[in-house]
Amino acid sequence: SIMGIGSSYTNMLGNGERLTQHLRALGVTRTILYRKHVGSSVEFDFTKGWMQQMVVGEQPDLVILYSGGTAEDLDELLTEFRSRSTADIILASLHLRERDEVISPETIDNEQWDTIREVCAKHGVEFVESRREWAAYLKEQGQDIPWLLKDAVHQSDHGALVINENIIR
Repeated sequence: SIMGIGSSYTNMLGNGERLTQHLRALGVTRTILYRKHVGSSVEFDFTKGWMQQMVVGEQPDLVILYSGGTAEDLDELLTEFRSRSTADIILASLHLRERDEVISPETIDNEQWDTIREVCAKHGVEFVESRREWAAYLKEQGQDIPWLLKDAVHQSDHGALVINENIIR
């Protein structure tokens, strides 16, 4: 089973349809169950409780974290989770939002994501460079950040497709 957990951004990624399509294309024939637990403006410190209460009991094969927060809170979350589960974990950097205004090294590769990337490496978590991937895609398409958004912060269906494709890769 697969469990998506995080903020409303996780909710906007859908119900695992694209992940299921990809696994089917790879020849996976067993039942694929995708569940998610999401909330508004949820960061790693809050998600830690959900991981303990909901995810550990489910014992999924894969956990997809799509949320923000500090590297310290993520380290606590992953330390606790790794002591209770062997699930694979994928964490994607959050997509660009309108407040990022322009695609630049400062908006794509800021210090926050460097430290989160290091925490992921420490815990054997697959880190998806969603910000870099979005920026490259937008540049390739000759578009600005709002092109992949449905409001100032949430990804549109098109934006969610790009993020899901990044996670699948």
